[in-house]
Amino acid sequence: MRSRSHEAKEALELIRQCFPEALVAAYLVQMWRTLAAGDFVSKDAAADWVMPLLPGRRAALIRQAKLQYLGLGDMDWTSDRQQVRRVADDLATPVAALL
Repeated sequence: MRSRSHEAKEALELIRQCFPEALVAAYLVQMWRTLAAGDFVSKDAAADWVMPLLPGRRAALIRQAKLQYLGLGDMDWTSDRQQVRRVADDLATPVAALL
């Protein structure tokens, strides 16, 4: 029998493989905030929470993901795909640690 933690980590990996990088980052930020604080907030509120915790360029990408999620941004993510993937990978670490 697999543990809930193992199943959650598998689900996390599936999300990272199946969704665009910016959306993955938004989900991971929301998951991290939920696990760290114990309550559920919107993706944009979670982005506001995490941006001060991240270095400049990564915080800027989370801000762009937030704007995209709110329908206020129209960034072409292909130019920053590798950087966004690195941010998503970095965000997955604290999420997995809290599972």
